[in-house]
Amino acid sequence: MIRKMLRLAVWGTASRKREIIETLHDFGVLHLDLQSAVPQHSVTETDSLRMLRGKLLGMLEILHWDDWGALSEESIRKTKERLSLPLDQLTEEIDKSLDQFRERLAGYAKRKETLQDLYGRIKNSREMLRSFRSFIKDPAQADRNISLWWIDKTEASKVMTSLEDSLKSEREGSCSYSHVTHAFGDNQLLLCVCVPHALQPLAERTLRGNGGIRWRAPVECDEKDTIDILHCIDTMFLSIPDEIKKINEDLAGTALEWGPKLASMFILIDEELEENVVAQRSNPTEEYFLLEGWIPADVFADASAFLKERFGASIFLHWRYPTSDEWQDVPTALSNPSGTRPYQLFISLLRPPTYNTFDPTSFIAFFFPFFAGCMVGDIGYALLIFVISSFLWVKGSTPVKKDVGKILFGVAAWSFLWGIAYGEFFGDIGHRLFHMEPLWVERSHAVLPVMAFSVSLGAAHVLIGLFIGFVRGLREKNNHLRNEKGGNILILLAIFALLASLKAPFSTVLFPSGIVLLLLGLILLVAGGGIGGLIEGLGSIGNILSYVRIAAIGLSSAILAMVASKFVDILGLSILGILIAFLIHVLNFILAIAGSGLHSARLHYVEFMGKFYDGNGKYYAPFARRRRTLWKKQ
Repeated sequence: MIRKMLRLAVWGTASRKREIIETLHDFGVLHLDLQSAVPQHSVTETDSLRMLRGKLLGMLEILHWDDWGALSEESIRKTKERLSLPLDQLTEEIDKSLDQFRERLAGYAKRKETLQDLYGRIKNSREMLRSFRSFIKDPAQADRNISLWWIDKTEASKVMTSLEDSLKSEREGSCSYSHVTHAFGDNQLLLCVCVPHALQPLAERTLRGNGGIRWRAPVECDEKDTIDILHCIDTMFLSIPDEIKKINEDLAGTALEWGPKLASMFILIDEELEENVVAQRSNPTEEYFLLEGWIPADVFADASAFLKERFGASIFLHWRYPTSDEWQDVPTALSNPSGTRPYQLFISLLRPPTYNTFDPTSFIAFFFPFFAGCMVGDIGYALLIFVISSFLWVKGSTPVKKDVGKILFGVAAWSFLWGIAYGEFFGDIGHRLFHMEPLWVERSHAVLPVMAFSVSLGAAHVLIGLFIGFVRGLREKNNHLRNEKGGNILILLAIFALLASLKAPFSTVLFPSGIVLLLLGLILLVAGGGIGGLIEGLGSIGNILSYVRIAAIGLSSAILAMVASKFVDILGLSILGILIAFLIHVLNFILAIAGSGLHSARLHYVEFMGKFYDGNGKYYAPFARRRRTLWKKQ
């Protein structure tokens, strides 16, 4: 249901403004309406707090600290106690300390980034030299010059001929040199040339003259001798990961020590910023200030008593109920029993209902698992859903996962009951092994009764939705809504009466009653929306027929489960037969969960809630310390 709200005005003396705002922050029940407040021009302090908060968050990102779930109230309290002055007076001091600490962290991060880049270049160079390693380290090349050159693959033969001719010409027809090549890509060769030291200048001129480009090692290993280059690359390839590991360990140690402290300070600064913004928009005068907002009626008495006891004559509270003209502006707070609260998840996917309208959570809590269970309708699948739901309920890491587990538990329970009604345990395995018989009907052989039952469910569901819409029209004095929904109700009742009159013993009574209801319904529809009202009436009939999907999806699931058994019949109790049957059941189980969930949700969103739901509200967001939500968000 939707909690009743009160409009609350908090008047306080200017001398105790900060204290009152902090207390409201601690209490966390007042949804502030700051739109009606006039912002003050002095925002220097606010800007400083925002910059400080940004620095803290940036430092936490450098540290890669994100263990917000381990942050405790005790850690925040200790951090606050270490601050001898109020936060707003410590901004400059904290800022200076953070700048020094940030420079240290930035140095770590920069060094790590540099090493990672260098390691990439070293690794790439080492990979290039892999094909030449044995050639370079050959003892026969010990007293000769070794160099590497990039050359065009298509020009390789020409380059080698030119090099050989040049060297032979220098040595009058005889020259001892060697080379190795390795292709890189489609167009390039890396040429490793070994020549006597005296011929190295000539070899270099020749290769450059033929378009060759000297291969260079990373500047950190740019030695004169290729052997030394190779040794340097090997050494750095082994040492850099150790250095990066050491930096990571230092950062991890720093994060372990300072992460909770910085995170606690971030939370405190964020809260201080919130209070600062509220203080600036509190419509202050020299003597008083004013804060206005909305508070749940069920907590007002406790909040009022607490504030009066603490501040006495320094505070004045004025409250009133919202008028109907204000309903669009009143925040919506849902409050449901623990059994139905998980189903608020369906409402959270939409905009919240307008204040003082209708919260459909309780109806969803009953009909959603009922419809989904009717579609699954298998004891075996129900047991599997129960296992999944138990795991999410108990082991779920977030409230949403736990709520999904609770919803699936309801689906499992109804699937089990409908499985008994249909006599299904992994299709017809229950019948084959245990001679299981349906308590109601075997849906694969009783298509029409199951379809008729589905349509009957749809009629009841749609009528409930129309009735809620009709009541809403009465409450809001909305003639259009009242006539339209009332007309739809009468027409549907007329159709049921006319259909029943075909076989009922009281047909002489039901038939004229149906005609009267039909005429009254048509009059109300026309009065409510003219031709559009008549179309709405036809739409309601279509909505009811849409519930046939409950039978259709259930029937397809039952048939697919039986197909799995047929493969065992055909292939026998062989590995192949059992494997195919198992895979079909897995597929069917996935489709059963997905299909039943999606279609049951659709029936609620479109066919049911479309009759009354007004999703133009805004969520209740009280002025409260957002510590837990901040942790989860981060």
